[in-house]
Amino acid sequence: MTTINYFDREQQVNFCNIVIANVAKECVRCASEHNGCVFGGYVRDVIMPLVLNKSEVKIEDLKFKDIDLWFKNDEDATAFITAMGSMLRPNPIYNITDSSIEYPFIRKQYHVIKDETVLFWIDIIISETLPVN
Repeated sequence: MTTINYFDREQQVNFCNIVIANVAKECVRCASEHNGCVFGGYVRDVIMPLVLNKSEVKIEDLKFKDIDLWFKNDEDATAFITAMGSMLRPNPIYNITDSSIEYPFIRKQYHVIKDETVLFWIDIIISETLPVN
């Protein structure tokens, strides 16, 4: 007879956070393969704590709401979006499709979906130069 193990509430939350962290890592890896760069809060809240305190940080304790990705051109961004497939779904409400003085870039927002559940979202910035100081 096989024994079935159950997660308690804390283990469930940790497991979900690990799954989300692994999906995020895959998104960043895929963006990198298509000449994309990650910047913003994800770098500050996830990557830097892992790099600076590797032995003390648990991936399930790191929190983020979105991933900002920068691409120099639409072709690389489109290649990334295509490679991610059905995992990305556009969220057109928050898109900036024309550059302006206020926003000198194009921004497209996507939900990252797994099993019909939004895990987090990705902001794709398309600009010749990284539009942050």
